[in-house]
Amino acid sequence: MRVTNNMLVGTVLNNLNRNLEQLNKLQNQMSSGKVISSPSDNPVGAVRVMGLRATIKQQEQYANNMRDIKAWLDTSEAAFGRATDIFQRARELAVYGASGSLAPEDKAAMAEEVDQLINELLQVANSNFEGRYIFGGHYTRETPFSRSSKPDGSEIVVYAGDDGQLQWEISPGVKVAANVSGQEAFGVDPSTKESKTFQVLIDLKKALQDPNDNPGDSIKSIDEEIDHLLSIRASLGARSQRMEMGLDRVSSDNINLTSIQSQLEDVDIAEAAMNYAMQEYVYRAALATGARTMQPSLLDFLR
Repeated sequence: MRVTNNMLVGTVLNNLNRNLEQLNKLQNQMSSGKVISSPSDNPVGAVRVMGLRATIKQQEQYANNMRDIKAWLDTSEAAFGRATDIFQRARELAVYGASGSLAPEDKAAMAEEVDQLINELLQVANSNFEGRYIFGGHYTRETPFSRSSKPDGSEIVVYAGDDGQLQWEISPGVKVAANVSGQEAFGVDPSTKESKTFQVLIDLKKALQDPNDNPGDSIKSIDEEIDHLLSIRASLGARSQRMEMGLDRVSSDNINLTSIQSQLEDVDIAEAAMNYAMQEYVYRAALATGARTMQPSLLDFLR
């Protein structure tokens, strides 16, 4: 086969371009820190990296959900702690008021204190988290509990929420309720919307105001409410602990996934630098060889 000068030039240029492309690829890897900058670099590796990124993003969202659930549960648990304190003080007043040595003025003062306890419990029942009422069920934007009166003048506390649960997804197909509805927490009758929990304190107040009534009769109901509140607090504490463990698990999983992702796409700087130096040497050698190969031409012979 006859080798022309154009063939030599073409071969030299092709080799130079190929070497330059390789040099550019290594330079990109070193400057970006990534072995895979486009799917064409490593189609299988690129698919795995994209899958890992999606999984890590999903895990981060689950972690955010668990943090929100835990914050909501902890706020609810703190509210039940204050409610328990209120009923324990009410119990002390009921025991004290049951003694027959108190003057009517003393019982009136105790009734006033119970009235303030009702207001305090109302504030607890209307607690909110980031502007959303935690005991309203699905109705988190409306004040769930309010004091009211029946047509006969008797006092009641009514509920404006429902028995809905607010659920967040914490892993594929797994949802956890972050709230306890006011209906469950404060013994609301679904048909009348009246709260049995508040009624216990209202009855104690009436017993202290009525000389013919015995405040000690409220002690059993108060004890039942304290037991109920403690039971809910225990359930909330268990759920909060589960979220804590879930956050630890997601954090550990993400560390492992990030490590695998790094192994697939991150560049070994020392190896890349060595390859770059070698490729640069090859490119310079190709330039020098090409310059020597293309030097003699027909014009050189005709001179």
